Amino acid sequence: MPEIARPSSRTALVRGLALKCPSCGQGALYRAYLKPVDTCACCGAPLGQVPSEDGPAWLTVLMLAPFLVAVTFFVSMSSLPLWISLPGAALAVTGLVMLALPRVKAGWIAVLWSMGKVGASQE
Repeated sequence: MPEIARPSSRTALVRGLALKCPSCGQGALYRAYLKPVDTCACCGAPLGQVPSEDGPAWLTVLMLAPFLVAVTFFVSMSSLPLWISLPGAALAVTGLVMLALPRVKAGWIAVLWSMGKVGASQE
């Protein structure tokens, strides 16, 4: 297989955040909610070999922490009954995490791809 050109980290990140292949920017990055394609349908990049175990989840929680603190503060200061405010807060937090996680994971994969971190050994 011919060598696939790697874009800059910035270009790869922009493509990844658009949920596209970080290499060509054309093919889809995911085949399911958080399951990357094995290879890009357009350029053949082996995206399924980029390691992305716990990093995206950790980064998503870290990025959303200020929002989670704000939700907790507003729930505690709210005059609404807890049986209304707690489920509402849980739905808001869960929805935000579900929206953010695929994009954070895509960005993670894109940056690792641009750095050449493909395969099992990451040393």
